[in-house]
Amino acid sequence: MKRIEILNKLGNRELSKKEVYRSLYPKPRKPRRAHFVKLKITIPDEKGVSRLLSVLFFLPAPMFLVRWIMRRAVKQEYLKQSGMSKADIMKLVSMAGVRVFVHAKDGTRVAIKTI
Repeated sequence: MKRIEILNKLGNRELSKKEVYRSLYPKPRKPRRAHFVKLKITIPDEKGVSRLLSVLFFLPAPMFLVRWIMRRAVKQEYLKQSGMSKADIMKLVSMAGVRVFVHAKDGTRVAIKTI
């Protein structure tokens, strides 16, 4: 049914408020898990380093490797600054379709995409 039809049935009292709400707003789907992470790092003044990084990160990295590195690399002081727990960060990293773009003041750009 279309949205207007559902609302008309509510107006005619053919459906209850709960039924209308459930039909208009179905339960959200569970997000898909990511399997790979694609990195792109660009440093404006260092073209040689940028090329080396683009060759190193040409293929996407497997997610189990990224999670393993993050478990050891994320420190408590960084967690206090972000206000998030380690488990929350690991959940966010594990979802497919996440894109993070970082633009530093010195012109360095980092793009992280989960696939």
